[in-house]
Amino acid sequence: MKKNIRNLPFKTELNRFHFLQYNINKTPKILRKNDIKIDTTLGFSDSIGFRNGTSLPFYLFDFETNSTSTIIEIPLLVMDATLFYNHYKNIKTKEEFWKYINPLIEQLQKHGGIFTLNFHNHIFTEKSYDFWKICFIQLLEKCKQKNFKFINESIISYLN
Repeated sequence: MKKNIRNLPFKTELNRFHFLQYNINKTPKILRKNDIKIDTTLGFSDSIGFRNGTSLPFYLFDFETNSTSTIIEIPLLVMDATLFYNHYKNIKTKEEFWKYINPLIEQLQKHGGIFTLNFHNHIFTEKSYDFWKICFIQLLEKCKQKNFKFINESIISYLN
């Protein structure tokens, strides 16, 4: 991880592990050693929703030090691959898409929280994913209509 971070043309304090790989005994230590302040790895790969029982940021627990870490976890609620891969939800229509997404939006409106969403960059470049690009855009439009706030890496200063 240190080598990958060094090769970036910018400084980062944000992380999400590919394939949502997370080891409760090792990950907080790895993040800490690489000066990561915010992680968004904790979500389901095979489902959507509240893996941690919340969509609100919380501090990760570090089992090595047996204490709360300084790393903020922003739970991942929806990942595109969860929705479209055959071995997960295998969604093929907008109706199916909204059947899964609308309840999350309703819960967030009712209780507050952050709608953390991961759509991979190839969705926006490959023609075969046009359906998903449309779903993503419509989802952003719906969130805007519901007055959700949009944040990006500026969240670091917001949470600190």
